[in-house]
Amino acid sequence: MKAIKIIILLSFMYVGINAQPYVYLDTEIKGLIQSNANWIDVNKDGYPDLIVSGERYSANQQIIKTHLYVNNKKGGFYRQNSGILDFYRSAVDWVDFDKDGDSDVFVSGETADHRIVARMYKNNGRGYFSSFDLGVMPVRDGDVSFGDFNNDGRTDLLMIGENNGQVYSRVYQNIQNAQFKDINAGLVPLYHGSAKWGDYDNDNDLDILISGETAHGVPTTKLYQNRGDNSFYDTNIPMEGIRLGDALFADFDGDNDLDIFICGENLQNHLVTRLYRNDGNGKYTELPSSMLGMRSGNVEANDFDCDGDIDLLVSGESFYGPMTKVYRNDGDFKFVDVNTQLPGVYMGGAYWADFDNDCDFDLFLIGLDDCYDFEAKLFRDERAIDIEPAKPVVQNNLWIQTDMSFAERKSYYYFVWSGCFCDPQDKAPSEYPYYEAIERDNDYHVFISNIHLLKRTHELQERFNSIILRDVINWADINGGHRVSIGYETYEEAVAAREQVIKDYVSERFTVNQVIW
Repeated sequence: MKAIKIIILLSFMYVGINAQPYVYLDTEIKGLIQSNANWIDVNKDGYPDLIVSGERYSANQQIIKTHLYVNNKKGGFYRQNSGILDFYRSAVDWVDFDKDGDSDVFVSGETADHRIVARMYKNNGRGYFSSFDLGVMPVRDGDVSFGDFNNDGRTDLLMIGENNGQVYSRVYQNIQNAQFKDINAGLVPLYHGSAKWGDYDNDNDLDILISGETAHGVPTTKLYQNRGDNSFYDTNIPMEGIRLGDALFADFDGDNDLDIFICGENLQNHLVTRLYRNDGNGKYTELPSSMLGMRSGNVEANDFDCDGDIDLLVSGESFYGPMTKVYRNDGDFKFVDVNTQLPGVYMGGAYWADFDNDCDFDLFLIGLDDCYDFEAKLFRDERAIDIEPAKPVVQNNLWIQTDMSFAERKSYYYFVWSGCFCDPQDKAPSEYPYYEAIERDNDYHVFISNIHLLKRTHELQERFNSIILRDVINWADINGGHRVSIGYETYEEAVAAREQVIKDYVSERFTVNQVIW
């Protein structure tokens, strides 16, 4: 297995100066999936607090929770009753909606009793919230964002998501701070994506960037220009369509206009990142990106290293499993992985905030790790010097004298698998074509392919996904992401590894379903 060993050896040869700025802090925050987190100063003490929502499982029971963790200003948090319903598959944004000097919260998603609900929560100034209905269409598996698109001094609302099998993308105009009106903006209906405001054309009104998938599963990214008359125009600027991802505005090159970064799964089921430079005059140019593609996570943009430009925080499921990456902006749209060695999560996200008010960016992670553990981890930024990127160190002319021909791409034996906390269609997996149920005990399922000899694994993933998507129509809702095995030189090695994966899942009382072609 020389090709595998060379990767390991290379990874040990990369070292960084102060490349691990984050220190893990032990907290009592519970791990959740189908989750999100928001840093919000709920009690006006100048320290960001944390609101998290999502689901987890214990003894085969689904637990759906929304928790408020209040910052104790000593490096820790305590849980406080917030009055907010328990949500998952939700989206959250906050604003001082009633202009009384504190942060109010809007949530749209699915509740613990499986209703799809949208509520505005008014803050009493101490972190307890009372709800009222804005009269908007509630959605799940989407995104929400506040912004004043018509410059009337009142906060409007952008929403995408799904409700009862219908997909929506809507702009709601704030009429009287208690009444919201759908302006019929004509946005393409999307879910499993993101919705952002931003003035990309510098004409002093907010435009719209949305991404996600249509009701027919087509990944889509759209930029809409605000016409200034309560309507929006599809710019038709070509951008990679993504689903299960994130798209955002940021001025990466400091030229006072908004560039675009997107990350997610494209139509070919490849995980991609794309950078688009704003050239002015309504034009964008796609630039090369070496950043790792991910899905089922999030993206944040901020000046992580305090050098005056915008860096990126990306988390989610990559080709290599769950990842969390911090990319430093080195100028000219060059982003460098600073090798923080943070744990990876997906079906959740990573969120920056200076929770201890020491003028740097701490970080909170929540979601599912590669061992199917529910994670919620807080990391404090303890850098004393600027982070340097990982640099290759060549020792004893090793690579000059070593024959590298064995590292050339050749065929290896692979298999792919995917797990979910679900019961697909309430049917036995053996009822589906291509499926053979090995074990059936409860609603924990794993789907695993047979072994294939390949040079590249894209075709393996595409075929695996296409079979399940075809035969399990609700797979987009229950899919927990997939894993690809390492490449094995012999079929026997691959068989043994596959049997071990099956054994591990059976020991956890998963129903194991073979996907064979």
